[in-house]
Amino acid sequence: MTEPAGLSHQLRHQSTALIRRLRQEWRWALHLLLPPACFLCHHPLSAEETGLCQRCLTDCQIRPPAACIHCGEPFRAASSVNHRCTRCQQDPPPFDNLLYAGLYQGALKQAIQQFKYHNQPRLAHPLGRLLSTRCLAAMTDFQPDAIIPVPLHPDRLRKRGFNQSLQLARVLSRELTCPISATLLLRNRPTPPLKDLRPFEREAVLRHCFTVQHNISPRRIVLVDDIVTTTATVRACSNQLVQQGHRVLVVSLARAPREST
Repeated sequence: MTEPAGLSHQLRHQSTALIRRLRQEWRWALHLLLPPACFLCHHPLSAEETGLCQRCLTDCQIRPPAACIHCGEPFRAASSVNHRCTRCQQDPPPFDNLLYAGLYQGALKQAIQQFKYHNQPRLAHPLGRLLSTRCLAAMTDFQPDAIIPVPLHPDRLRKRGFNQSLQLARVLSRELTCPISATLLLRNRPTPPLKDLRPFEREAVLRHCFTVQHNISPRRIVLVDDIVTTTATVRACSNQLVQQGHRVLVVSLARAPREST
């Protein structure tokens, strides 16, 4: 005898709810038996913490006493007054502004290296939320229409296995309720590791590396990177986007002094 359609649907709904509840209880039981540890300090995490403990997240948010109001370059002088750096005065970047969660040092540097070079993509969630918290606090007059990660060349993507900027952008997209346009910007040629190049060499190899693939109406775009040092990469990306009429706000997980690699 055939079940009524309504009863069959109800049974499937109850079965799905039961499976969901059992999975949740299993996760809680597993957490009690084998509590996950912080990636950095290895202390057990609470049920509300993911990947990094609250203390390490706080240590990731070290900011300089003063920085450039345009590109975020940390000032080494004793001054505590934010102002425009010499380079931005002489050669203004094409993006509106650059926001970042913390300096590329200490806990944040260690977390990014684990995330990027030691195959720990699970750190994308806590680091992405850290970045989104900074963005939400600072984005007062820039309402984004789209989020774009700095693209990797396919050769680099195959070698690494994931695009760290895309992983961060996905978290940012959920937190800001803003769509990702991951295919709008293309990296069309490979480059050597930028950390091994001097600033003027980075600018030279990146000058023609990026292409906007689609003609779309001008948008307000959040460009996501993991680390900004010389701004060469985000300048090259922003140049291509601005030439198409878009406005760009750069957000980066970390900011390193220009001399740093």
